Amino acid sequence: MSKIIDFPAEKISKGMHPTYPEMGDRPVNTQLEADFIGKYYYVSSPFKLQTNRGIKFLCILSGAHAPLDKRLTGWYSYQVTAKAMEKLKESYSIGRKVLLD
Repeated sequence: MSKIIDFPAEKISKGMHPTYPEMGDRPVNTQLEADFIGKYYYVSSPFKLQTNRGIKFLCILSGAHAPLDKRLTGWYSYQVTAKAMEKLKESYSIGRKVLLD
């Protein structure tokens, strides 16, 4: 696993920051982490997000829901619609791993 670019998350510009691990990209230390599956984004956050119609709380990542990336243990997991994700992009820096087909 490649080392994370350790730059303070609050200093990274807001918006989506995709990384391509298969091409040797290193992940960036962002405020939120996101994956896109089906028609929803699944967002992991170290702090609580305000839930509403577009943002649904799922669980805290630990135990049975332990993530592969151990630094995300204890983070909050949310299901987010595309429209709500656009609002989150305006407020937070969001990292996303993109795998090639």
